Amino acid sequence: MKKIEVLPRTKTGNWAGMVSVAFIFLFTAKVLWQIPIMSYAIFAIGLAGFALGVVAIFVKKDHALFTYLPLLTGAFCIFWIAGELLYPH
Repeated sequence: MKKIEVLPRTKTGNWAGMVSVAFIFLFTAKVLWQIPIMSYAIFAIGLAGFALGVVAIFVKKDHALFTYLPLLTGAFCIFWIAGELLYPH
């Protein structure tokens, strides 16, 4: 049985996790305290983390738990953007 790692082994996986944590912090701060940062920039950070996570998992074969976090944040960004495009307000 293979032991599950929490922290990534590669630099790409580490960057993906850190960028996703930055996205979560900035998005939460934007919602709770209305910080003056454009939402486009925050979602660009989330999508960059998603791209780095995909590279880390599928190209670099890094399967740590911290590397899968960008997939969740990227899916959230994609569904949020799709919702804004399909049902604008």
